[in-house]
Amino acid sequence: MSRLNKTAFIVEGHREEKILNRIVKSLPDKTISDVTLILPAEMNIYMFWKDIKDEPDIDIISYLKEKSETIREVLGEMNSDDFSELYLFFDLDAQQNNIKYSNISELLEIIKSMLITFNNETDKGKLYISYPMCEAYSDYIEGTCKTFTNHCYQNPFNKGYKKWAGNNNDNAILTHLNFDKLNKIINCYVDRISCLYNADDRFDYDMAKRVSVIDIFDKQSILLKKELIMVLSAFPEFIVDFYKNDILNKMFQANNKNYNKNCKEKNSIYGGQTL
Repeated sequence: MSRLNKTAFIVEGHREEKILNRIVKSLPDKTISDVTLILPAEMNIYMFWKDIKDEPDIDIISYLKEKSETIREVLGEMNSDDFSELYLFFDLDAQQNNIKYSNISELLEIIKSMLITFNNETDKGKLYISYPMCEAYSDYIEGTCKTFTNHCYQNPFNKGYKKWAGNNNDNAILTHLNFDKLNKIINCYVDRISCLYNADDRFDYDMAKRVSVIDIFDKQSILLKKELIMVLSAFPEFIVDFYKNDILNKMFQANNKNYNKNCKEKNSIYGGQTL
């Protein structure tokens, strides 16, 4: 079959499929939407990793077609040769028990192994993680750098986050997600990356792009040892990573007013120190 140079977005489930599809359609630039198929794996990251971790030469597209009837129907006769890039979007889901670990350090080693394995979109794929889960994309208050839950740092082992982040939150209503809200989501991501680094000044796009998925995980790992994470969405992380600076600056209006370097919550966690 001839190569179609398509891109596959592999997501955890149908909820994530709908969110990412809405985000992609909200982008004024159609570079992504014109070539992308969004494929729901219908499993969490630990179920996925448990199956493939000992298979260094695994064909991810073939594996997903074998596991998911939905993906088989979407792809039909298409196979890995039809895709030039693979991106994976999964939740941290630290509360799940689909893979065995004895302590947080062991869990961190497992996740780090995933990020190292899936670090190239033109090979096995590039993995982006939402902390603690996909609802982080809508967990913000317009005009501030705060989360809707009023806590930018959450216990990742608490199963209540999805409910707290969504209840009575207009940003979580998927049909309300448009380019204006996406602009706010991108700005919120840059605010939070700046906060994760305890920066005196808010990062610009160039600085934000220099922060890799592993850099973010290494910072989050320090917090995870305290049973905390910074609420951070994988979806705007990908957008900032994907586009060049000039396109980002053209599409999205940066808002430097919301970043609060003197945030009491941040200072209580960092104690005035940089992680």
